[in-house]
Amino acid sequence: MDPIADEGFDSECGARPLRRVIQRRVDNELAGMVLGGSLNPGDKVTTGAEDGLLTFDVHEGAAEIPGDTDDDKETPETASDQPE
Repeated sequence: MDPIADEGFDSECGARPLRRVIQRRVDNELAGMVLGGSLNPGDKVTTGAEDGLLTFDVHEGAAEIPGDTDDDKETPETASDQPE
């Protein structure tokens, strides 16, 4: 993540500006992806750097969503067991 480290380091403040750089460069890009519809619940994003620029790769459905288990989902077998 050299682009972030380079921008987030200040010889007087050390790495203190790093948080603002992460918020500005990473959080804003992720928010834009969510609002633009290219990032959805359950997707996983990996970030990297290439030629001095940040990269964002979306892996659809790769992340686990807390509380989202197959036990909670109704299947045809369990639906037929339910009284009407």
